[in-house]
Amino acid sequence: MNIIILLIIGFVDYLGIGLVYPIFAVLLFDTDQPLFSTEATLELKGAILGCLIATTPLAQFFSSPALGALSDAKGRKYALTIGSSIGCIGYAISILGLYISSLWLLFLYRLLVGVSDATSAVAQASLSDLSSENNKPKLFAYYNSVIGVGLTLGPFIGGMIVDNELLSWFTYSFPLILAWILSSINFFLIVCLFKETKNERCKNKTNIFDYFNITYEILLFKKLKWLFCGGFVLSFGWAIFNEFIPVFLQARFDLSIRHIGVYYGFAGACYAIGSLVSPFFSQRNSSELIVIPFLVIAAGCMLGVIVVSSVYLLFPFVFAMMISLAFVATMATTIISNRTTNDSQGQVLGIFQSLGAAAMGCSPLVVGSAIGAYPELTGLWGAFSLSLSSLCFWKGIKQTQTELHANQTNIMKP
Repeated sequence: MNIIILLIIGFVDYLGIGLVYPIFAVLLFDTDQPLFSTEATLELKGAILGCLIATTPLAQFFSSPALGALSDAKGRKYALTIGSSIGCIGYAISILGLYISSLWLLFLYRLLVGVSDATSAVAQASLSDLSSENNKPKLFAYYNSVIGVGLTLGPFIGGMIVDNELLSWFTYSFPLILAWILSSINFFLIVCLFKETKNERCKNKTNIFDYFNITYEILLFKKLKWLFCGGFVLSFGWAIFNEFIPVFLQARFDLSIRHIGVYYGFAGACYAIGSLVSPFFSQRNSSELIVIPFLVIAAGCMLGVIVVSSVYLLFPFVFAMMISLAFVATMATTIISNRTTNDSQGQVLGIFQSLGAAAMGCSPLVVGSAIGAYPELTGLWGAFSLSLSSLCFWKGIKQTQTELHANQTNIMKP
């Protein structure tokens, strides 16, 4: 039952996240909205969009290790309850922010939702508690697939319910209202139905400074540092592409927010399919063999997206890219988890997620204003980052295999 509840929580959480995906890239460039003065340039709007996007993952970066370690010490349910309650508050603030046209409240909303998003690592740690080494890839794949379904339906629904051509009373606030309702449902599921999965508590102190000290030590852990680096660069490239692709689609193909929602829905559906297929593929191939080739394929598809001349030619590239990234997400998490002790699953997976969040926070700040002026950079920087990520994973996998071989050799010596 706990596995089903965790999958429902993941689905509802990412459905809420997906609902607001199509909004901000269009909202900030909408001249009819009073968020900016009429003199604001495209570069300024792109820079503000980058900062707004970056706020959530940067908040996740600082909160994920603490929330993950808190779940090791106090229990998974305790940490999930705190995170989900913060998410409810954040979405309520977003509704108010849009109503009074306050950028500051929108930034506060993004900050609080970033803290709430850190519960994803706790949910993965809960799945690890309930799994064996053999079925762990399958459970992680199921979790990634429900995330994909949430990200499929969310942007599609979100794009529809802001389109006043369908109904005249649809506004930008509707997706945020629905996201708040879904976040409240998640809070109810956690408080009332979720059962604790970690029966043995970690005896480490729960002081916030201890969390960051442990995080620093694990980041320097020789066995994982290249894998952490690969996850960071992967998230950096994906954030550039995924967060700014609406800017490119509007500039190249003049797509409306409804059609951008359809794009996100298609991409999310492909990701869900890839997540469901990946466990069967991994039964015949190890996680280490899967990660690198599919990273290269995804990088090539990003380049394909920005060179096609017809919107219909986007779909084959997006299909192959999202299938590949689904394989990468499942197997990268499995590789990290299998190299971690049971007592530190929440902490290490929280750090892995926080590094990805840091990358997703840095990338909009670095490229926001540039992509506002040159939308094609979305695919170029994304593809380069994924290619670099494949080299980091190759180095990390090779290093751990070498260490394992050396240990086995030492054991066999008389």
